[in-house]
Amino acid sequence: MNETPFARDEAMNYLEPLVEIGRDANIDFVHSAHQATDLGLKMLPNQQAMARAARVDEFQQLQAGHGQAGIDNSGSVTGTLHRAWINLRPAISNPSRPRHFGGSGAR
Repeated sequence: MNETPFARDEAMNYLEPLVEIGRDANIDFVHSAHQATDLGLKMLPNQQAMARAARVDEFQQLQAGHGQAGIDNSGSVTGTLHRAWINLRPAISNPSRPRHFGGSGAR
């Protein structure tokens, strides 16, 4: 492929956020599937997680094809913070539930 450095840099600027967003979605769908108790309810998040993983793989192949080394396999900082808040919020809002960070939940 004969492209200018500007075109390659522009492609990387578009691909990196797509990979992060796709990885975040994959992680969230996997988490949702693990939370579901009904087998029928687990199916949709599992399918969506596999679809997101396939898209991320495609994007990463494009990144490698454009010469990017050291491709990141983690999600975004924003996605990580969002998941942390989602996991922490029930422990804060319901003091009768045992907390995951060491407390008994009793006041």
